Amino acid sequence: EDGPNGAVKFVDKILSTTFTQEEEDAAPAVPIFTLGEAWIKPKKNPLYCWNVEFGLNKGARVILWPCGREPNALFRFAEGSLRTMELPELCFNKDPSKKTSSVVMGQCGVKETWQWELFRDKVSGKHRIFREKGDSNLCLSLKTVKHNAELSALPCDDLPEHSV
Repeated sequence: EDGPNGAVKFVDKILSTTFTQEEEDAAPAVPIFTLGEAWIKPKKNPLYCWNVEFGLNKGARVILWPCGREPNALFRFAEGSLRTMELPELCFNKDPSKKTSSVVMGQCGVKETWQWELFRDKVSGKHRIFREKGDSNLCLSLKTVKHNAELSALPCDDLPEHSV
């Protein structure tokens, strides 16, 4: 359901289901997260999904990896944060060791936890864009859609084709 300014409204009830993409062009790259766990795929390369590198560990990078059923490739969007299904206390955080826009896994609720809003792509209406809450112009994106590419928070207008 759409909310104000194109934001997607969410409900509190989370069901344990898995998103699957049956047809590359027919399904959104990111499901509406009220259905529970999901793979998140870039629209330009749907064979790859976001994945926590080397399993579910604090400080691990979020990268592109071939889609699979591993727990480190399933996420949910709750209370403005992106977190893993297996360990919901791990969220997408700013990398405290770098002054870059890299996304790493970290404890939810700390100052490094990024807060996001989910918007529909205005062009197709199918794909979703995660934009940092507030007045920021940062969106979750990839500099490339190749194997092992690192997820980053980049200016929203820079690489729209690499959004999710």
